[in-house]
Amino acid sequence: MRKLTFIFALLLIAYSSLTFAKDTVNPKSWTVDDVLKQESASSFNISPDGKWVVWTKSRPDKEADRFVNDIYLSSLTDSVEIQLTRGQHSDRSPKFSPDGKQIAFISAREKGKPAQLWLMSAQGGEPTQFTKLENGVNSFDWLDEAHIIFTARENPTLREQELKEKKDDTIIVG
Repeated sequence: MRKLTFIFALLLIAYSSLTFAKDTVNPKSWTVDDVLKQESASSFNISPDGKWVVWTKSRPDKEADRFVNDIYLSSLTDSVEIQLTRGQHSDRSPKFSPDGKQIAFISAREKGKPAQLWLMSAQGGEPTQFTKLENGVNSFDWLDEAHIIFTARENPTLREQELKEKKDDTIIVG
């Protein structure tokens, strides 16, 4: 049943994210830029009740010359789609809590700062920062409704600190 729901969710999202050319009589040929700047969907996570899927949509940011990820919530029972995040920062790896009431995700919302873990209500609203780690969060998973396990880079070793002080950025290739 969950596999069927997951496949249905993928098909629904793929269908809803398709864009059609306005001029169907004389469609424009695709260029290399068109291919490189396509939107894509990833990081699908189905709610515990099987009625919703949270996922990320990658879109090009022409001014910054990079891709930005936004988080979306789509119903698996009807055609409702809600954009939960937007902005110049990238949000990734959204996951429902085991009770389905919250969504956790990783985001670097402050320029020059590492990505941290954020929480928001599954019904939407402003996310709250969950971690404030010097080196940021790499990945995470829910342990239960109240606990999250995450991985983060440890603090720099003494050798790394000494190399930084010496401003030694040599890369040894073997």
